[in-house]
Amino acid sequence: MLAVHRPCNLTPQQTRTLYRLWARFFRLCQTPASTASASASVHSATLPNGSGASPLRTTRSRGGGGMAEASGGADEEGSSDTAARSEPNGANLGRHIPRDDGVKDELKTLEEAKEMRVFLARYGGERLRSVFWEMTKGEHPDALMLRFLRARRWDVDRAIAVIGSTANFRVENEVAEVLRGGELNLTRTRGGLNLFANGVSYAYGASRDGEPVYLIEVGSHFSHNQTQAELKRAVILHQEWLSLLMPPPVEQKIVIFNLRNFGLRNMDWWTVFFMVKTMESYYVESLARVYVHCPPWIFKPIWIILRPLLDPVVRDKIRLTSTLEELEELIPAHHLPRDSMGGSADWGYSYPPPEEHENDAQLDTARRAELQAAHDAAAAEFERLTRQVARAYSSRRAAVPRRSSDADPTSAATTDSEFDEDDEDDDAHADIAADVKALRDVAATRLRVAWLRLMPYIIGRTVYNRWNVARDDGSVMWTYDAIDGTHEEQRLGEGTTLPVLEENLAQLDAALGNVEPRANGSTNGASASAPHARQRSHQRMRTAGSRSFVLDEALGMMGDGAKKKDGALATPGE
Repeated sequence: MLAVHRPCNLTPQQTRTLYRLWARFFRLCQTPASTASASASVHSATLPNGSGASPLRTTRSRGGGGMAEASGGADEEGSSDTAARSEPNGANLGRHIPRDDGVKDELKTLEEAKEMRVFLARYGGERLRSVFWEMTKGEHPDALMLRFLRARRWDVDRAIAVIGSTANFRVENEVAEVLRGGELNLTRTRGGLNLFANGVSYAYGASRDGEPVYLIEVGSHFSHNQTQAELKRAVILHQEWLSLLMPPPVEQKIVIFNLRNFGLRNMDWWTVFFMVKTMESYYVESLARVYVHCPPWIFKPIWIILRPLLDPVVRDKIRLTSTLEELEELIPAHHLPRDSMGGSADWGYSYPPPEEHENDAQLDTARRAELQAAHDAAAAEFERLTRQVARAYSSRRAAVPRRSSDADPTSAATTDSEFDEDDEDDDAHADIAADVKALRDVAATRLRVAWLRLMPYIIGRTVYNRWNVARDDGSVMWTYDAIDGTHEEQRLGEGTTLPVLEENLAQLDAALGNVEPRANGSTNGASASAPHARQRSHQRMRTAGSRSFVLDEALGMMGDGAKKKDGALATPGE
């Protein structure tokens, strides 16, 4: 179930919409912060769902290593069902969520626009830019932008609002700091350790297409075992870790709520609403499927309450299942654990605790600053080339008046008139800035290389590193030992590893270095200009076999012709 709309297979109109979003994003990044208006906005911003999933106030957790925690309306030292106990059955947490999908969508639009304005007023456009590049985690930036567009049905105004609201969520919940402290910080508290030691949730295995399978053992969850703050950090950590288990071109995950052994004692409304809110609003278009597996009869009234509260896009991805065969729609049986899921994988959850010094690489602040500067420079180069392409699309419609420079770039009423959405002349747009687009794709690869080098200094080690699933080179390998004695290894992202990409870039740089310009501006033995020569060199790498195919994979250019081989992407025709 790989994403349909990728940078390699967009229609001309979708491509124009993508660059409209980039142009709007660049304008927002120039927005100055306004402390006075931010204060007023923060105090007046009340979310319509009342769930506290996107809080604007923070408190300090005494057990969380000093990390700021979103309040969520509950006492930090209380158990996670504090809010639920304060209202009958806890279900009233969703009382502000309308049942009508149209009204729900309209309120979501207003909520996201408000959160974007609050963020820009409080932190400014430069912070939006830095948070955006934190979100990419080495994937092609277009892939992230396209998820925002798909999530809001290709509406640029709504997509840019989601970017702002997601940035607000990440800053207010200190996601970067939580990810840096990681599992080691969270397990310093009793509740945090309980979450991992008891195997309440974890990723194991992947679908046929490489989407990680995230298992939530609902029957192992007891709200009194941890605080709400610890639960919130754990949910955020797992969402971030799952993105690290999705090397390009994988963009989505499968979530299984395993309701075996489920009882009312395990029901935690606050956690349900927070998880749903984060997945549908702040990690958009990252769900391939949600399975609610083996629901007991007691779950039926809960589902009646919960179903109309869900976002319709998320709701349509939910399947209630009771047999292994139903899960095999996407997940082979030998990829599912025998003990918890009844699959044929001879595997049971066990937790190797983190080692005290496993994040010591982060102590080398000088090296981290050096690598961060290199990553920032790679991002700036990608931005520069993206601006060139966006301007090329804009100049194509030079007859259309541009927006006034003093217009409010955050207003949902404004439109990017320099891009004509109704222009369906596909051939006229096919070659717009083709040479710059080629260089831009190479810049995206350099950006991934810079991020992979930086990763150990900004992301704490995880249980998936200790299981030897997440590799230091950026690849992922799941190992399946079936109960019948067979063994399988599913390798993902082998073409996007740091050594492979470094070698590809070295070859590309060598090829570009062989293009010597003549005095008259032409190249040796060629009449093309240097940019066109660079484009052709890049295209040769993209079509010269498996060594070049991995570059396409890194750039998110995999087409429908890509085939799977032993869990890894293989060159068409292999």
